[in-house]
Amino acid sequence: MLFCGGCLCVLIVLLLDMCVSILKALMQAIEHELEVTVRVHEVRSAHERQMEEYVPLFTFRFFI
Repeated sequence: MLFCGGCLCVLIVLLLDMCVSILKALMQAIEHELEVTVRVHEVRSAHERQMEEYVPLFTFRFFI
């Protein structure tokens, strides 16, 4: 046997701890990406609303 029983348990605990850390980092990265995506959507929507309001005003002034 390569590892004794106690050493194997310690190794398993360390590996599980690493897995938890990796999963937490991945969750944080996904949450950040989601926040960025939502913010981009908000900015684009606001811009589209502004353009919808601006174009009729521009067209009205252009033809006067």
